[in-house]
Amino acid sequence: MSKSIKEFSLHYDSINESNTFSSGDIVEGRVVLEVTKEIKVNSLFVKLTGDAHVSWTEGSGDDETTYSDHERYFKLKQYFIQESLKKDGTVIRSGSHVFPFRFQLPQHGDIVEGRVVLEVTKEIKVDSFFVKLTGDAHVSWTEGSGDDEKTYSDHERYFKLKQYFIQESLKKGESEKNTTLVDGETYGPVIMPGSHVFPFRFQLPQQNMPPSFKGFRGWVKYVLTVNLSRPWKSTSSTHTELNFVLRNDGTSDHLLQPQSGTQDKKMKLFGSGKMSMNVTAEKTGYMQGETIKVFVDIDNSSSRDVKLKYSLRQQQTFIAGRRTKRAYKDIVKETRDRIPSGEKSKFIVDMTLPHDLNVTIENCRILKVQYELKVYLDVSFASDPEVKFPVVILPAEQQCPPWQGPPGGFQPYPPPQPNLVPYPGELPPPPAGLYPNLYDPTVLPYPEAAAGVYPNPNPHAIQPGFQPAPSAPVYDPNQSTKESTPNMPY
Repeated sequence: MSKSIKEFSLHYDSINESNTFSSGDIVEGRVVLEVTKEIKVNSLFVKLTGDAHVSWTEGSGDDETTYSDHERYFKLKQYFIQESLKKDGTVIRSGSHVFPFRFQLPQHGDIVEGRVVLEVTKEIKVDSFFVKLTGDAHVSWTEGSGDDEKTYSDHERYFKLKQYFIQESLKKGESEKNTTLVDGETYGPVIMPGSHVFPFRFQLPQQNMPPSFKGFRGWVKYVLTVNLSRPWKSTSSTHTELNFVLRNDGTSDHLLQPQSGTQDKKMKLFGSGKMSMNVTAEKTGYMQGETIKVFVDIDNSSSRDVKLKYSLRQQQTFIAGRRTKRAYKDIVKETRDRIPSGEKSKFIVDMTLPHDLNVTIENCRILKVQYELKVYLDVSFASDPEVKFPVVILPAEQQCPPWQGPPGGFQPYPPPQPNLVPYPGELPPPPAGLYPNLYDPTVLPYPEAAAGVYPNPNPHAIQPGFQPAPSAPVYDPNQSTKESTPNMPY
């Protein structure tokens, strides 16, 4: 990072105690930029992405081949300063600047909203400044080795949303771009010293997306990214990953239906007689942290003693074109009491699921996460009679605590910085078609905050999206936030 940039960080606000997000939830936060002297910026944006990725290698030496695939679910992007074709860029003055942003995750019309904070110590020039939100899935793996090594991969993007705060000039000689900040104040390509707050607001697409996931050969990620581009300087970028979970709406009645199975075995070698086992599971779908209850009725009329065993196995499937790679993980694997020859026994099996267990993923083209419950009788020197059931793991219900005002230490937004460059008249409208109309006005209580997403219907009005975010506090470094660095370029 440049020596003139003292701090460039990205923070988002938790909406529940588990720090998780579901379809339609709001992702709100801020970007903090503090510079010790004037810097020139080509662009500055934040983005949120959701992806899945799988990758594995088979074979060795000349026969080693890698299989991989990638799937993107969404990519949301909001510019604070949009890239400009002019070489001198936009100036950001020294000081601390806060850029608020707000995204809405895809599906069910949810909102992602937040702030990007930019603080500079001296005037800087900016080419572009934007925030984006993306959703992606990716898989990749290698098979074979040497000359026969092959890599298989795939990627799927679910969305990419982008909002500019300062937009790049479309051609040389065009008038400098503006952006509106808190209280309707405007910024041009030059940003004065001090702290600046850039709010953003995205509505994610209405689509069914898989939850966040990191597996053996692939992943699903939802990433929020902010980019600041300055002339003759390397682009400053920071991002954070959202933990996206599925919404448990309780509408899957078939997951509440019980499952039953029976298995009989007649002894041939090393024994005589027969044994039978009847297994009943209460239902098919279970939430994280819930207990699976299974009823087992065993009639051991054989000459052999047997042991009751059961397991819950996770299967991860990664798909790249026509190639498939699978990985397995035992979640539960236990042994119960011995059932002597000639006796009958009844068992109630309780398996408590981990609270952080990956949920079932069936709605991703390039990767799947599935579970299988197996109950079987361990018979020495013979095949084991077994009963298998599919199990669907659902997200635990999330409850948001009641709103009690901003956390301690948060203060109102500081006054916006004055305009560095005077503008003739009001702001120009954004280029036609620059921002897709992704918002549902019936969902958003204040759609005027959706900068970069609604086209501007009034070319003489101030661009929407940079009004004060509701209850948007100044970033407090003592406030709990989460930062992460995904291992792929965005």
